[in-house]
Amino acid sequence: MKITGIKTFVCRVPIDNPLITSFGQMKDRPALFLRIEDHDGMFGWGEVWCNWPPFGAEYKENLVQHTIAPLLLNREFESPSTAFEILTEALRILAIQTAEPGPFAHCLAGLDIALWDYHARLNASSVARTINPEASSKIPCYASGINLDDAPRMIEKARKTGFNQFKVKIGRDLEREVSVVREFQSDLRSHEKLMLDANQGWSPEQAREAIQRFSFVDLAWLEEPIAADYPASDWLNLREVASFPLAAGENLLGQGQFENTIAARLLDVVQPDICKWGGFSGVIPIARATMDAGLRYCPHYLGGIVGLLASAHVLSGVGGSGILEIDINENPLVDAFLDKQDCIQDGLFSFNVNPGLGFDIDTDILDSWQV
Repeated sequence: MKITGIKTFVCRVPIDNPLITSFGQMKDRPALFLRIEDHDGMFGWGEVWCNWPPFGAEYKENLVQHTIAPLLLNREFESPSTAFEILTEALRILAIQTAEPGPFAHCLAGLDIALWDYHARLNASSVARTINPEASSKIPCYASGINLDDAPRMIEKARKTGFNQFKVKIGRDLEREVSVVREFQSDLRSHEKLMLDANQGWSPEQAREAIQRFSFVDLAWLEEPIAADYPASDWLNLREVASFPLAAGENLLGQGQFENTIAARLLDVVQPDICKWGGFSGVIPIARATMDAGLRYCPHYLGGIVGLLASAHVLSGVGGSGILEIDINENPLVDAFLDKQDCIQDGLFSFNVNPGLGFDIDTDILDSWQV
């Protein structure tokens, strides 16, 4: 492998209805897409996590172009995983020096996705079937990003699209959240499941109370009830009182954090975000370790089209009982390239297994959204 060029596309699309979480609102949908190329014109697409802060995409584009790209371009690498390891080690001290391990990890994850897309295209295979030749082109999925204030309408919209599992955001006003969830959960059909996501919104004491208050719901899981960096004892205490699975992982960073979490069995559902840390090279071994421990691997994702398809390919490739997260909110950076109504049916997401991630972005479509 020898990459000779990297093109970056910073996009931001205003949306009518902000995406509301326990820590703030997203008033637009950002993305940083990467397109790597070799001297023959073969290419691969990647995506860098940049939901927060609002100007994060511009900063990370500069980090890719001026700091990371010189370490990658015109060098020979045996495989995407080899490149990931070499680049991670080359940038380790700089990430410590700047006290910014997160942005470096996000950029490396996006580059790794692009390298796997490129490598699979070279070998005329999809990424999923590069991971596992028997990988399926249909995987279970659920509707995500549902705001509590609009949950009944959004759940019905998701149901008509083809979903039968739904994740609602909470973590701001427990009394009201319990009341609203009680109202709409009774309308769920027998084959449908509900998840709740607190986005690290509670203290351990508040989370313990919330778990008890939501015991009337047969949840598929409760996500991020407390901050990801709370001690293991706090997570274990919550697992002891919870009548439903606990999930987290999008805010863990690095192989060591995931391995320690899995070994201590702090979670029932482990959710690394492929664009936030690790790319395929980092997430594949963590997903397999999760399943080997008898836990459930479910990719976290809330961004643009490249990250969504990368999440689908890694889940299909590693197998297991996991389900793909698909944001049901308005997002032209997905919707311009993917018709959910066509590819989601009976709770299953269908994607093509053409080489690489199975698609190419028409960059003309991105022009009006580029910053």
